[in-house]
Amino acid sequence: MAGRSNVFARLREAAQGDLHAQRALVARTMEIASTSDEQIAFWALNEGLVIARMAALHGGFSDVVAVISMLDRAAGIAVRHGEDDIRSFLAGECVAWINYLADRGDENAATRLVEIGGEESPATMLFAQHFHELMTLGEKDADNAV
Repeated sequence: MAGRSNVFARLREAAQGDLHAQRALVARTMEIASTSDEQIAFWALNEGLVIARMAALHGGFSDVVAVISMLDRAAGIAVRHGEDDIRSFLAGECVAWINYLADRGDENAATRLVEIGGEESPATMLFAQHFHELMTLGEKDADNAV
């Protein structure tokens, strides 16, 4: 185990809001996903997305891009295995995160949203709308708690 940090120590730090630890775990997840077969990659991505979402909500642009990348990769695996409903769900969340960036003034994300609207299925866009509403409500709840 030389050269690697203790994943459980990192997990504890990440759970306490340590952005550096969250980013380290996301990077490790992406490493596993890129060097494993699709079954393990899919599992790793779904586990890692929990932490990636936390990092994205208090990190920066690159943290949101990591979530989008992980969701896109997992959606690709789902479609290759004939799991179209799972793919629509994952792609819908991916679109919602792109919308999240667009809401914060990212012009590339706004342009991509227009393109996606013509490319994606109605089911994916319905999931995207639902996720976007949840994200917006979550922000309002957090603002009211302060």
